[in-house]
Formats: sequence, C-alpha cells, structure tokens
Amino acid sequence: MRRFILYPLILLLAYPILPLHAQEEVSSLLSAGQNLYLSGRFSEAETVFRQAVEQDSKSGPAHYWLGMALYEQDNLDEAEGLFKRAMRLEKKSALGHMGLGLVYLKTPNRRMDARAAMREAVKRAPDDAQIQYYMGMTFVGQNRAGKLLSAEADGRAYFQKVVTLEPDHPDAYYQLGLSHEYPQQAYEQAIFLYFRQLSVTPDHRDALLHLGTICYVSERYEQGLDLIDQLTMMHGEETAPLFRVVRAQLEAAHYHSQQMYDKAWEAYELYLTSVDADERAYYEDLKYIAAPDEYETYQAASEDEQTEILRRFWASRDPNPATVVNERLVEHDRRVMFAREYFAGGKMPWDRRGDIYIRYGDPDDRQRFLGGSNEADVFMTTRNPFGSSIRERSFRTGGNEEDFVRPTDNPEVDAIREVNRQTRYRLRARGAHASESWVYISYGLELFFVDQRGDGNYDYPNIMMDPTAIFSQMAGARQEKFHPETIAELLIKRRPEDYHHEFGGDPLQLVFDMVTFRGEDQQTEVELILSLPTWQLGSVQDGNGLRTHLDTHVSLRDAEFRNVVSHVQRYGPLDRPTTPQVRRQSDVDMHTISAVFFAPAGAYESAVEIQDVATRKIGVYKKPVVLADYRGDSLMISDIKLADDIKPSNDEGAFIRNGLRISPNASHLYQRGQLVYVYYEIYNLQQDDVGATQYETLYEVTPKGAVLRDRSQQPAEDEQSVLLSYDESGLRRDDVKFTGLDTSMLAPGEYELTLVVTDRHSGQRTSRTTTFVVMGLN
Repeated sequence: MRRFILYPLILLLAYPILPLHAQEEVSSLLSAGQNLYLSGRFSEAETVFRQAVEQDSKSGPAHYWLGMALYEQDNLDEAEGLFKRAMRLEKKSALGHMGLGLVYLKTPNRRMDARAAMREAVKRAPDDAQIQYYMGMTFVGQNRAGKLLSAEADGRAYFQKVVTLEPDHPDAYYQLGLSHEYPQQAYEQAIFLYFRQLSVTPDHRDALLHLGTICYVSERYEQGLDLIDQLTMMHGEETAPLFRVVRAQLEAAHYHSQQMYDKAWEAYELYLTSVDADERAYYEDLKYIAAPDEYETYQAASEDEQTEILRRFWASRDPNPATVVNERLVEHDRRVMFAREYFAGGKMPWDRRGDIYIRYGDPDDRQRFLGGSNEADVFMTTRNPFGSSIRERSFRTGGNEEDFVRPTDNPEVDAIREVNRQTRYRLRARGAHASESWVYISYGLELFFVDQRGDGNYDYPNIMMDPTAIFSQMAGARQEKFHPETIAELLIKRRPEDYHHEFGGDPLQLVFDMVTFRGEDQQTEVELILSLPTWQLGSVQDGNGLRTHLDTHVSLRDAEFRNVVSHVQRYGPLDRPTTPQVRRQSDVDMHTISAVFFAPAGAYESAVEIQDVATRKIGVYKKPVVLADYRGDSLMISDIKLADDIKPSNDEGAFIRNGLRISPNASHLYQRGQLVYVYYEIYNLQQDDVGATQYETLYEVTPKGAVLRDRSQQPAEDEQSVLLSYDESGLRRDDVKFTGLDTSMLAPGEYELTLVVTDRHSGQRTSRTTTFVVMGLN
C-alpha cells in the first residue's frame, strides 16, 4: 500500500482549551513533530510528540500524532493504545478511529476490525478524502503471498467518492483500476483509470506497470503506446524516462506481432538496457534455454569464454543468417517477456509453466480447469464447440477455470490426451486445484501444471495428490513413469528448445549460384546469381500494382558463426506480368538477377533471403560455399560459371563481363541436347620471351559419383567420361575463355564437369569442378 502524508488533516486539527502559554508550547511541539513526520524522520518525530503528550496528557491530537509516528515504525501495539486514547479524548474527532483502522489494516486477520474503525471515522468526517480512501482499502484483499488484490465491489464506491472529493488523489484511480481489472477483466475501464492516475501522479509505478501489463496481455500494443506518448506530452519530455521501460516493452511486442523483427530487436534491446541487472539476467542466462550439459560448460567457463559461448549459441540458431537480426534471439526475448507477465504471479521469475514456455513456446492447446474432485476424472467426453475460444480467452486474461478438460476441434490434440489418459498419466487428485493442461503435438505429449497451494505458483502435480497412486502399485508405477516432470526432463535432454520461424509471407522458390573471380588487387570477387520463376510474382490482376521490387539480403558466416559479409540490395522496379503465368515443370520463364561483392577467401555458410515487395512472398536458402583465394603468382582459374548462352557484346550491364553477354543458369539444369555454356577466367599464365602464352584446357564430363580416370590410361571406347582437349595460346597473362558442351549424347542424370588447365611454359596445372543436370525431353 502506498504511503500518503495526511496534509489536509494537519490543517483541521483542533486543540483543547489550555492556558495560553501551555497551548502555545503544545502547538509548537506538534508543529515541529509534524514537520519531522512529513520529512519521514519518524523516530525524531516520536520524541517530539512524546514531549507534547507529557505537556498535555489530555490532548487528543498529541496522542494521535504520537500514535502515527509509532505506526510508521511498526510499533503497532503502542500505537493502537494511543489511538484508542485519542478516541476517548476527542469523541467527535475522526482521527483516532482512522488511526486505529490503519493499525488493523497492517495487522494480519483484522481487516474486519479495520473496516469497523474506518466506518466510525467516515461517520465523523464523511467528506474527508483520505478517510474515504482508507475505508476503501479495507475492502482490498491480499493473497497468500501478501500481494494486494483488487477492491471488492462494495469498496469501489469509496474510491469513487475519493476522486470526487479530491480529483488529483495520488492513488484512488489506481485502486479503482484494480477493481475493474480483477476479477472480471474490464480492461477498457481499467486502462482509462490507470491512465487517469498517471495523469495526476506520473511517478505512480504500480499504475504504470498495470497499464503496460493490461495493454500487453490484451494485445492492445498501439493503444498503450499512444497513451504513453500522451502522458509524455502532458508532463513534459523530462518525464519520458519514467515511461521508457513500459514503452519499450509494448513497442517490442507490437513490432514482433507485425513480424517486423529488426524493429522488434531494437525495442527489446532498449527494454533490456532500461531494466535492472537482475531483470536483464532472466533474458540472458543460458540456464533457461540450453541443454543441461551445455549449461554446465557455460558455468565452468571464464567471463570472456561465457561471452563467446553465448554468441555462438545464438548465432548457431539464427534461422535467417541473411538478415542482421537473429530472429531466434528475438523470439527468446518475447518468450521470456511473456513468462514474466503471465507466469510470475506466484513465483519469481516465473513458475514451472514459464520454464516450458521459454523452451518450446506456445503449446498447440492449453486449458485451465479445476484439477480433481475426490477421484473424479478431469476429462469430459462431450464436445463443446465454443470451448476452444473460451479457453484461449480465459488463458490470456487469467479468467476462471473450466471444471473439466474439454475436447477440442483438433483431433491430434484429442488423440494425445486420450492416449495419455488411458495408458500414461492421469491427473486425479484429492480436492480441487486450479490446473492447466498443455499439449505439444510435435512431441506427442501432454503436460499438467497445478496450483497446489492456491498461491498462483503452478508446478508439476505432486504424485501423492493421486489417491490411486497410493493404493495401487501398478497405477503408482505408471504415474511415476509418465509423470509430467519425468517426461519434461526427458524432453529437455533430447531437445532442449524448439522454434519454427515464420518468415512472414508465402514461400518464394528460387535457385542461386555463387561463383568467384579475381578482382582488383587480387581480392576475391563474388557474383551471386538468383533465378526465380516469373509465375511466382503474380500479375497486375491481383491488385498489388503494375511493378514490384525484389529485396535481397546475403550473408556469409564462418565456422565460428561470425557474420563475415552482409550484402543488401534492392532490384527494380520490375514490370509484373499482365496475366497470371502458367506454372510448368519445364521450359519455365525465369527472372534472373545478380549481385557482385568482395569477400575474404575461405569456407562459409551462405544465406540468401529474397522478398517480392508486391506479393510479400519470401525465400530463404542456405548452403555451404568455398571462396577461392586468388592471391599469389601461381597458375589459377576462376570458378566455372554455367550459362544458357554466351555472346559477344559491347553493352554494359549486370550480365556483361569482359565483352561477353552471359545468360547465367543458376539452376544448372539443362534439357538433353541443350548446350552447356561454360565461362571461366585463367590467371598468371607464364609468357615466353615474346610475350606469348601456351596452355592446354581439358574438359571432362563424368556421371556424378564415377571415378575420374587417368587420361593416358582411358581407352577410346570407354563411355564413362566425355573428354574434350584444346591447345590454346595467347598474349596475356590472364585470359578469358568460354565454350559450349553438347549434351545430346548424355543420358538424363547428374554430371560433374572438371576443367583442367595446364601451362605449357611453367608446367603448372590447376583445375575446377562443378555439376549440372541433364533432363529428359518431355
């Protein structure tokens, strides 16, 4: 309960008739004591008020104020006596009754006595806002953990009168808000009242937290953000820090709900930098998400090693490395925040439900019910078509429990529950307990959580709650084997956490190829080629516009999951088809784009994300790549770039290289009889005295998986491989080559193309290999 200084009562105090000098002395002592009291110096105030009582043992105000000083120091027994003395001395005064009511409010199990005392105070001062306030507080209950709950309906009227008498009261709107929030979840009224409280008392932390919590759990994110912004404008920018944490929480939830993961990540980061270290640790500690052995390794590591372990842990779980944001980490922050809001009512930082939720997210079905009544089964066999929506609303708002677990509209969920009920674990308990049933379809399991002490702390059910487990050895063994805690521990060992990322749009199919060349200053130049069927872009008839853009993100991560390269590019505008395109298996009209960037040589995991702005379709693909190192003076060749066509060209553009227009084939798919065009570059050929080069190029096409043979030992009739050999010459150390390979004699299947270049002057040899597929004719 917030502490309030009783300013109005100080001004209304009346003193008994005394000799003038004695009245002045008592008045002076009371004034000095009140100043000390208002400054929170209660021990010093006590000393001064005791002097006032000694000066005038019949002064009701002196006894009252001494009682208040003792009350603030939790000396309730002596304070109670002083308030009773003040009541006898000042029979018409409300002060003694109010003080006695305050003592009883602070004393366990004396709320009814407090209410009786406050009623007497109200009779004597019906228009005193503070007395009306404390009268209302006698209707505010507490749970077993000592947490204040909402006022009963009868108490709401007193708080309403308080705000009528004192519109700027520092707590009455908050208490009214609580009375609407619990238990009926009248959120609109509660939000207004919390906002009204913050309008007059911007530093009311509880009102702010409840405003944020309601907006969060009821998914009124934008409304909450608007109210916070109004409060900032109302009280000035200097009050913005008061609201920063709640605003960041709502902003993160809003962006996450819109799948705007980059902005959500920024909001979560702002939130975590705004909370204290203990709260931040709940989000950062690996024990809530890692496997037991992983966490042991983490605990045993040094601080620097722990930082590296954390980085690797989250980087290895990033579902879309092409983006800067780690969507898995963003989801973890969301789950922790959810657990802090929903599952922390009876235990810090959350109860057992939070442990499971953070690891595995939302169950496929969750129900709240009263678990057990003697030996009655908690399952119903009749179907309630409205049950699912009622249960979901109840779960999110903390509403009343159902009496039974009801069938759902999902046969997989019902089947899992039925198997659990018949052959595994059956929740049967002595007495009724608030309970929850969670079903995860992908694991084929049901978990129970029970509030066994009625304090809001949900845990796995105590096996001794089941009377059948006590009297039946077989039932007891089954209950123990399939007990929710046992099953959960086994699941955590086998799969410590789970997450399936929603990319935010229908899948966009594409193929991509990555080839390297030697760039300026011997850097590794990477060309990324992406091709997608044009039918996926829709058409102007779908109402998404005449043109579109393609947004691409490319990343390369090393073996330590460090992001070495990140490339972002938008392509377009692109004309969209005027009519829907036919989806075909072959002869598909493809749209191809390319990107060029530089990267350090090495082995990486590449990730490519591409999104069509018009249709919001999105494709994310990953594959390992090795980027060649072109530093040095030895003989080298670039990667082999496969194409559908290569022609000389004087133009400039994305597909022009060294005077050639190259139509890339990112899929490496060719119809039988179609030429496989090959482009590559040779570096560091040795020149003779007149500057001439001389070298051999060998092309070998082999069914994939076949063993390449020594050319000198291969008989001419061997059809295992197709060999083409050319003697070449030139006048440059670096040369550009292309050719077309005939596939008409190749059977459908996958082939390896190996290119070997031998420098006749230096004797050096180097090679490159790629693959392609020959498809049969339709």
